[in-house]
Amino acid sequence: MNAKTIFSGILFCTILISCGDIPEPVNQTIEVETIEDQEIKVDTVAPPPLVTFENTDTSLIVDSSTVIFLYPDSTEYREMEAKYSEEDLTEIVSGMNWYPFMVQEKLDSTEFKYQDCSLPLLVFNKSDGSSILLERKKLEGNMIIFNVDADPIVTYAVNFDEKTHLNFLRTGKL
Repeated sequence: MNAKTIFSGILFCTILISCGDIPEPVNQTIEVETIEDQEIKVDTVAPPPLVTFENTDTSLIVDSSTVIFLYPDSTEYREMEAKYSEEDLTEIVSGMNWYPFMVQEKLDSTEFKYQDCSLPLLVFNKSDGSSILLERKKLEGNMIIFNVDADPIVTYAVNFDEKTHLNFLRTGKL
């Protein structure tokens, strides 16, 4: 087998695995006792953000502030194979993986999660009950930064600005 075939197989498997089953979040119940006539000092610690993804055959549904990395599906990858030389394709795919990896390393040290996706539709459910539907193939970028209190930002991973984009994930403001 040549390197192109092996690389194609690895990329295809990575894409399929990345949009696989995501475990359901665990709900926690906190019991509170009532104490009368006593002064109580309570230190509040914010829980980590709940990350919820739901995959269907055609869409990724996102219900929490997160980052989504976009990748071509197998059909698009085959089109790229036909369009570019092996050398050019290797360079393109290398860039498609390198820059998201660099952002993922930064996100790993935060409370925010990320998800890879090659599905055609992305549904972002906002905290006000509204939803935003995006078609992956029509987007100009390979990364979506989403805060449930704001519209998603579509950009390229190479343009990730740690301070600005992490602030957006936390506050919904740029």
